[in-house]
Amino acid sequence: MVYNEKLRDIKIGVTSVVAKKWIVNRKIGEGAFGMVYECFAIAAPSIKRALKVEIVGIDTAHESLKMEIYVMRKMMSVNAAHSAQLFGAGTQRNFNYVVMTLLGISLSDIRKRLPDEKFSLDSLIVIGIQATDALKELHSAGFVHRDIKPSNFTVGKEQPDWIYLIDYGICREILYTEDLQTKLKCPRRNCQFRGTTRYCSINAHKRKELGRHDDLLSMMYMLFEGFSGMLPWKHKDRVVTEKLKSEKEEEMLAKAPKPFVEVYRYLRELSYFTTPDYKKVRAAFVAIAVERNLVSSFKLDWDPIVAPPYKTNQQPPKLSKEQLLQPPDISTLYEVPEEFPNEESCSDSDRTIPSEQDRRPAPPPVCKTEEKTQSDVS
Repeated sequence: MVYNEKLRDIKIGVTSVVAKKWIVNRKIGEGAFGMVYECFAIAAPSIKRALKVEIVGIDTAHESLKMEIYVMRKMMSVNAAHSAQLFGAGTQRNFNYVVMTLLGISLSDIRKRLPDEKFSLDSLIVIGIQATDALKELHSAGFVHRDIKPSNFTVGKEQPDWIYLIDYGICREILYTEDLQTKLKCPRRNCQFRGTTRYCSINAHKRKELGRHDDLLSMMYMLFEGFSGMLPWKHKDRVVTEKLKSEKEEEMLAKAPKPFVEVYRYLRELSYFTTPDYKKVRAAFVAIAVERNLVSSFKLDWDPIVAPPYKTNQQPPKLSKEQLLQPPDISTLYEVPEEFPNEESCSDSDRTIPSEQDRRPAPPPVCKTEEKTQSDVS
């Protein structure tokens, strides 16, 4: 089945009405299995939202919108500051849809418009701090993203210095609660490749179960690229890239700021079972910000890029010193032990959305768990 051809069967255009509530304003993007539109509610035409649609009836491997909705609802329940809000979802005719916050341009698109495709160190620090916070929020809700890359981070439309994590379609739920305990899904022995070749961790290449540290390692590849302009394995196939990620590792690190290197080496020592020390990662970026006096005055590389198309009558809110330096106080679904017992699972299922019969995501067998303990990380 050629899904791009089936997209033509989704009859949506300007002024189309979805779910008797949302009016389509314009098309803003298209992928292999769906499209994204700008829309507004009939009751509030001045407030623009994003409408994402996906073909009904595609195979499970490509059915990402259900997972996206599931994750977004969990993210809203933990008051995630770096996730889009969900305003509506459902099925109409031959497509599934979700209505969410309309966000701005991606970090990938921003970098491509910069001289030598490099971010300034000041901008990278702001990205690193907020990306770490965004991943902590996602992991606190019990998920790993599995496709961290610049195109999956966007700036806010009304607040361009605020960064959002998007595209939860291939997330996997790894934490859940049972009998007042936090439990971790055990790593499967054989996994399908998940992620984007350029940014995925070595564990992804080796078809290992991806954990929270793998998301953070992908974030570091993203920051290394933003600093130097490219990664040593750009435009290489998956096999060559896996080899170069080991062979060219020191070359990559030699060009990076020392705190970046320290964070990367720390993350490389973690396992699937270890809860990352988000404070430690964040503190490395904050230390550079303080050293460079970034907190008193900073100008982001994308200010001149995003200002014209997103200009409003009101001055957009600015990222404050407190927001930049202090870790967010998020409500958490899970209190997570710092280390889970190192057991393996026989499960080879990649399905992570619980069934209607049992809303708990608990595929057999599950790992042994510890009593819930207060932890800095969740």
